[in-house]
Amino acid sequence: MFKKFLNLSLTAQIFLALILGVIVGFLMQDHASTAQTYIAPFGIIFLNLLKFIVVPLVLLSLVMGIVSMNDVKKLGRLGLQTIVYFISTTVVA
Repeated sequence: MFKKFLNLSLTAQIFLALILGVIVGFLMQDHASTAQTYIAPFGIIFLNLLKFIVVPLVLLSLVMGIVSMNDVKKLGRLGLQTIVYFISTTVVA
């Protein structure tokens, strides 16, 4: 059965895992303390690992984008657009 699961496309695997997660969540509603004790630490570790990898990934993407630009004028215009976008999304948030 596991071999058939691996033959599914990545999208189908993610969708199936999502459905299974919802089903397990509904089944665990009455056992919240068990989920809090045994499952929550894995979620916290997962989120911390995501935070740990996202910052260097974004920073390196920005650095590589800046390094690959040949024209300094484009860099200034792109920097201005980035600052405007950052400020506008901060105001909306």
